Amino acid sequence: MKATSQIEKREILVVFRQLADSNKAVRLLNVYKGVPISYEAKIIQVADKSALFRTEKIQLVCLAYEGFTHIQSLYLPKIVFAHVQDIDVDRSESVIGDFEYASGKIGARTQVRVMPDKSLKGYIQLLDSDIACEGELRDISLDGLGFSTARGTPLPEGFKKGSKIGIQLSLPGRKVKKPKTVDTEEPGGQPVRHHTIRLAEDDLPCVEQVDWLSEEKSRPVTLHGEIMNIYEETVQQCWRIGVRIDPRDPHMAEISHYITHRQAEIMREIRQASLKMSHGKGLS
Repeated sequence: MKATSQIEKREILVVFRQLADSNKAVRLLNVYKGVPISYEAKIIQVADKSALFRTEKIQLVCLAYEGFTHIQSLYLPKIVFAHVQDIDVDRSESVIGDFEYASGKIGARTQVRVMPDKSLKGYIQLLDSDIACEGELRDISLDGLGFSTARGTPLPEGFKKGSKIGIQLSLPGRKVKKPKTVDTEEPGGQPVRHHTIRLAEDDLPCVEQVDWLSEEKSRPVTLHGEIMNIYEETVQQCWRIGVRIDPRDPHMAEISHYITHRQAEIMREIRQASLKMSHGKGLS
């Protein structure tokens, strides 16, 4: 390890000791399935290579999920990257160590980029060409998406940075409520479909109450954009393609709805996980 890295680690620990002595908080930055999560954390104790932080249980869920975090403070010259070493759920504390200054633009992303809860298959096709590849959506925001080719599929000729493409996806649809129906027969054998009704109790106003079913229909969308980056994922035996979506695309409203709905699902999942963690049930 370079000497400068050791100096930087000592500088980080010195700042953390000063923050702990002055009871000043830092901010932890994590991403859970594409949703940024950031809560304040107090530094309880600083050791030679690690420190003990106390934060919200929702943040602990994210620490357990990612296994690392980014630490931000006005007293640090840069954002610090660190690994999670231990978590004490009862005390809402975590031991974090192996500190180093983060590279790149951590926290610079302005849009929420959510991960699907299940596999969403799709196609990418070069515009003005019949060259296409099958794969699945990895994540999506209002300005871009990540797409991976099918396992073992070679990257088609012509797929490169700057290529104009169309992306066809089948997004989960809005949940549409409709009255629950039952089939009966009128005299004469004619089938009749009608809503099921719960009648009011005796001596009370009779108000018709309809039982509702909820059904979800998928809706295909075709987006247009530009390939921004391509790299090979050797372990998954696929190609990862980063796409910038054309902001003028007519399907942006549907994309926005999907992202908002998925973000709400992810936040519920985090809260449920934090409750399970509080009751000693772990995160599984």
